[in-house]
Amino acid sequence: MADFEAVTPAVRLAQDLADARRRGEPFAGAWDEAVKRAVTGQRTDERAAWSSAFTATAAAWASAWHREAATRPQLALLAVAADPERVPLAA
Repeated sequence: MADFEAVTPAVRLAQDLADARRRGEPFAGAWDEAVKRAVTGQRTDERAAWSSAFTATAAAWASAWHREAATRPQLALLAVAADPERVPLAA
């Protein structure tokens, strides 16, 4: 990773959950603390938005933790996100 490349809260969450999984922790025990660490350092509004997004997608994170197959909607979203011709939404 480049020196100046920002690590998003989602990437930080994924890394923390992967570390916890390797240590043998259960998802339920790792989730809350990993979310807290992931949003640490964000502005208040950003922290609330990320926390809300993580809460809304907790079931998908748990499925990934348990290495369950992605759902059709998840696969469709991945295909759209990975499209090199996709035009990003304006901030």
